[in-house]
Amino acid sequence: MAAARTVKPRDHLGFCPPSSGLAGICVFDPDRNCIYDSECASDYKCCSEGCGKICKRALGINILPSQ
Repeated sequence: MAAARTVKPRDHLGFCPPSSGLAGICVFDPDRNCIYDSECASDYKCCSEGCGKICKRALGINILPSQ
């Protein structure tokens, strides 16, 4: 029998903006919170915010205008 393989989701380009510094009740809401960048739109990253992680627009990526 073949061993199970762990597949790491792919990280999106860019980096997370600073956290707001606010904290709230720590409840995971799958409609709002994320674990991996792959759960966010392609120009967003899964970033720390309060006591959880949410999708935020990534910083440090340049999008070239279409020609």
